[in-house]
Formats: sequence, C-alpha cells, structure tokens
Amino acid sequence: MKKFLTILLAVMVLGTCATTEANAKRRTKRKARTTRTTRSRSFLQPGYYRIVGESNVRTGPGENYSVMYSLPNHMLVYVQFMQGNWCYISVGQGIGDGWTHRDNLRYTSNPDSQYSEY
Repeated sequence: MKKFLTILLAVMVLGTCATTEANAKRRTKRKARTTRTTRSRSFLQPGYYRIVGESNVRTGPGENYSVMYSLPNHMLVYVQFMQGNWCYISVGQGIGDGWTHRDNLRYTSNPDSQYSEY
C-alpha cells in the first residue's frame, strides 16, 4: 500500500509539472502572436494622412536632422514609406518632401473631404 501511494504521488507530481510546462509554452506562443499582431497594425501604410497638431518636417528620419519647415494642423500629406517611427512624406503644393514622426499623422480615408476624421 505504501509503495502504491508513493507511485500515485509521483505520477500526480509529474503530471502537474507537465501540465504547468505545457501551459507556459502556450502562454509564450500566445504572447508572441499578440506582439506580432500589434507590430503589424502599428505600421503606417502608404497613403493620405492629415497632420495632427503642428508638425516639423525634417531633412532626415530623426530629431538630430534639421527642421526644414512646419506644417499646420489638418494639412493633407502623402506618406510614401517609413523608416522606424519616421515617415517620408510628400506635401505637394510646391512645398517639398521630408520626414515627420508617425505620431503627427492620422489616416484619412477620403483625402478630398475637409477634416472628415476629426
């Protein structure tokens, strides 16, 4: 009887360890999936955006580059591509292209509308 209880206890302990290890692997996979999804959603696609607040347009992708000019709130710009958190934008109207931080942009589904997203 004592041997039986010892074996039963060992099986229960090993089963608990295996279950805990399986749960840990599942949590790790779920966390990796969530992180991957969040990253892909945070990427700005090329398209039309409006400036949020006032935005500096720089000569390169970073605060260490000089400011060429500032854009006013609600100005329509076209994002061509990204490098890190910096977007290369075309302003049009003879103003020129440059870099601005992604936090200064809000997507617009209809670039012809006047501030439709605000």
